[in-house]
Amino acid sequence: DPPNAAGTAQFAAGPAFHDTHDGEHPMNPAPRRIRKKSRGHRLLRDESPRGATLVFALGANLGDALGALRLAARALAGELEEARVSSVVSTPPEGGADQPRYLNAVVAGVGAHTPDEALALARRLEGALGRERPYPGAPRTLDVDVVFMGDAVIHTPDLRIPHPRWRTRDFVVVPLLDVVPGFVDPESGLTVADVARNAGWAPGRFPVVAAPGDLLRGEAA
Repeated sequence: DPPNAAGTAQFAAGPAFHDTHDGEHPMNPAPRRIRKKSRGHRLLRDESPRGATLVFALGANLGDALGALRLAARALAGELEEARVSSVVSTPPEGGADQPRYLNAVVAGVGAHTPDEALALARRLEGALGRERPYPGAPRTLDVDVVFMGDAVIHTPDLRIPHPRWRTRDFVVVPLLDVVPGFVDPESGLTVADVARNAGWAPGRFPVVAAPGDLLRGEAA
């Protein structure tokens, strides 16, 4: 069983998972862009009755890291429509820190969450897995970052979207190639594939622990 399973019963199963990988995907529409204000945030997002593309990055390097990612991916898939889950890759700690290797993955889907709701969801998942923050860059049982919210560009003391360091993190960009390679960063205008190509990061950069979608299909190998 995944670690701390009893503490995560609050995350009930949501809409069925749809692992569609061909043709135009609803997460990559050609929407009419509109400006809105939400709880003090300056929000620019896709106009869609189902909401905007939400992308979350997952990482863990303590305890049952694969079980933690599996639990988080399933919880997020229950919150999103047309959810996609990347492969799970094994990556070295950022900055060469002396700690265990990480497992990293990305979950993307369509949701109508506000920025505050997306951040709260990420923090609830981290808390359910016992995340502690004794110092910056500390090892973690689960890390959940909000990477994108459609065309939203948000700068507040508590939240920045797009994630301010996603373009410099190969452990985020490489899994993104599995699920949203054509997604356009609203700040730089670059697609995920552009960022990977410019940095020389190919899909085989890291050892793969689980294939795309495996986190939602029973026990990953």
